[in-house]
Amino acid sequence: MKIDFQKEASGVVTARFDGSLDYQASAQLRGGLNQFLQETPPRILMDLTGVTYVDSSGIAFFVELSQKVKAAGGKMVFAGLNDSVRSVFELAKLHLFFTIAPTRENALNTLNG
Repeated sequence: MKIDFQKEASGVVTARFDGSLDYQASAQLRGGLNQFLQETPPRILMDLTGVTYVDSSGIAFFVELSQKVKAAGGKMVFAGLNDSVRSVFELAKLHLFFTIAPTRENALNTLNG
């Protein structure tokens, strides 16, 4: 899994993923995103365009991160879910819990609005 973090001029942090989001990648994500949770309030865009697979540890990471972001008064939005990843989110009923935008641009508008 390749993970790239980018801080936009607006302050939104974009996390872009490429590959499988499994236990090992979840640990890597925790370390990378912790620094951005210090922002007040954190605004995080999870760009899953390049994600081919998500396992239960990836889902658990997203739930944990979402709780931290909400506790800090921030927002987190997902974008770029392919059919496979979207079906995992829907099966776990996460589409009812998370904000999911159809595109990266829509996600940025939600976070900046």
